[in-house]
Amino acid sequence: MTKIFEVRIAMYAVVAADNENHAYEVARRNASPILSDDGNPYIDVLCEAKTLQDLGHGWNGDCLPYGGDGKTTLSKLLKSNA
Repeated sequence: MTKIFEVRIAMYAVVAADNENHAYEVARRNASPILSDDGNPYIDVLCEAKTLQDLGHGWNGDCLPYGGDGKTTLSKLLKSNA
């Protein structure tokens, strides 16, 4: 049976910006191309989510997990602690 895992993906990039706030904005605006340019991002498996309450970072029962069938939401894959 497929399990649900929370992962963190990190990469390093260099941006041209006027200051730290601008650097953040440039990086955020370019996150997709930065990720696609990095052939070896750092990937850390944080934990297995066994219930909806185990999800963090904006993930909820209405979301579709990457690697799933594209139709089954997390609420159908995980139980609720409620």
